[in-house]
Amino acid sequence: MAAAPLAYKCMAVAYMRVIFSSHASARRDQHELHRDLKNVPPPGNRPIVRLLNFARDADSAMEASRKSRIAFTSANRRVEDERFKEGITSVKRALDFSFLDVEGLLWLVRLALEAISR
Repeated sequence: MAAAPLAYKCMAVAYMRVIFSSHASARRDQHELHRDLKNVPPPGNRPIVRLLNFARDADSAMEASRKSRIAFTSANRRVEDERFKEGITSVKRALDFSFLDVEGLLWLVRLALEAISR
């Protein structure tokens, strides 16, 4: 049960990395779209498609983040035994970690998985 929030966190991080890497092109597309919409919208408007994809990825990241918090809250309620406190603390540390440092996050996820499996 405590591994579910870690899985959702990894999903959120993957989407956030996609968003982070495509942010510059999304801003460029936004400016191009505004410019193009002042005239006649071009057929097969690629900026619109890219912006919609960007919005979809952002929505997916937020949904995965929300699910990780819900799963954590559920797992945290079930912890009554002191020996599970270390595992929950490790999971919380991984959930609170930044998506920018993927290696650091993976290290914390591994530690959390080890702690909850003891």
